[in-house]
Amino acid sequence: MNIIMEQIFAKFFPKTYNQLKECKVEVWNILWIEWLFTGFLKSFQLKHCTILWDYFLLNGESFIFRLSYAVFGLINANAASLSKDRLVEQSKRLVAMNFEVILRQAVDESGNELAFKYIDGLIKK
Repeated sequence: MNIIMEQIFAKFFPKTYNQLKECKVEVWNILWIEWLFTGFLKSFQLKHCTILWDYFLLNGESFIFRLSYAVFGLINANAASLSKDRLVEQSKRLVAMNFEVILRQAVDESGNELAFKYIDGLIKK
């Protein structure tokens, strides 16, 4: 899973991905601990987590990668306003405050066809 996420982030958001790497931020560890180990509860309200759980149960691991793509896209879109010193903290706050935007991005096939095809291709390998 780590390799897939790294490939997705590096391909679609190279500038932000490299910035995080320069700050020695391990994206995978943050997502793994903050999301998968806690069932998203550490990042989102319970009412939002139940929605994410439903999507995950219906769509499988593909949804986790699409959700990660949406989160990283939000961070990427706001990268200029994020402080390098507090990048992780500010990113977490940004994600928590934009649940609807992230969910829409993660499930909207029409706006993300190429990215989702790429993600699905990585998962099948």
